[in-house]
Amino acid sequence: MKQSERLVALVARLYDELTDEEQKVLAQALQTAQRLELGEGFSIKSVVSQSSGAPRVEACWMGMLAQLTCDQARSIAAGIYDAASEAEADAALVAFLQKELNFDLMQAAGALHLVRQQRDQLREPVTAEKQEPSSVAHMPTQGGKPS
Repeated sequence: MKQSERLVALVARLYDELTDEEQKVLAQALQTAQRLELGEGFSIKSVVSQSSGAPRVEACWMGMLAQLTCDQARSIAAGIYDAASEAEADAALVAFLQKELNFDLMQAAGALHLVRQQRDQLREPVTAEKQEPSSVAHMPTQGGKPS
């Protein structure tokens, strides 16, 4: 039996006896156990915020967890989709330059750099609102000075 399954059974058995704080701690332990059981894969699931009841998207990658607003998740998804499309176009361009125009790898890389600069100038970036967990909001950024 997985740890997460054992925690679910424990919470179900003791739920009425637990304080709100204890329920919250066990819910967080359950989330952690589920993340660890997922390993280094990438997973997404819909959740409801325990504190506010708001809809959230929980993203887990390599053991790191983020709870995103729906708008943040959509913005990130759009950015990933765009980057995947650009990667395919970049690979096709490099292949074309090398096969059809006999560019060496360095020439193709230089041309790709110029195309990427032009592409970046022609479109609006896809970004999400920055949202730090309260547990790290007080921490200085890398290279920054504590306030």
